[in-house]
Amino acid sequence: MSKNLKKQVKGQKKNTRQFTVLFVCSGNSCRSPMAKGIFDKIVARNKTSKAKILSLSAGTTAVAGQLPNEFAQKVVKKYGADIRHHLSAPLTKERIALADLILAMEEKHKNSVLEFVPEAKSRTFVITKYIGKNSEGIIDPLGQPLEKYEETAKKLYELLRKVYKKINNNWR
Repeated sequence: MSKNLKKQVKGQKKNTRQFTVLFVCSGNSCRSPMAKGIFDKIVARNKTSKAKILSLSAGTTAVAGQLPNEFAQKVVKKYGADIRHHLSAPLTKERIALADLILAMEEKHKNSVLEFVPEAKSRTFVITKYIGKNSEGIIDPLGQPLEKYEETAKKLYELLRKVYKKINNNWR
């Protein structure tokens, strides 16, 4: 297990009921770190969780150790999230194996997960389809103006509230 991944899962008690969500995008510099940051805040604000929920993120084409996009860092602050210290991580079989649920930003990311680990099919979804929306997922704001990042963060926040509720309601 890599140092960065060990650090993220460190401190988990063996008897704690834990549920791990992996967010996947391309470079792990915009959408998936935004999703992770916003989701972590949603989880922290909800004291009714039936499980300890941990989130991870990765990118299908990510270079390890890169900081998030500046606009991504800026827009998540509105939702109480701070991703300034996030370091990008490539998608690996190890990360996939740790996840109870894998939420891809687009169909191509879902396909990349399944190329790595075909057995992950039952727990891998495009984020919008996981909550029942029939859409293409979350479009990459990279290279777009700040307003596109704000739109992306708003969409993620709305989706992630529903994701949290679905996880919490379905936890056994």
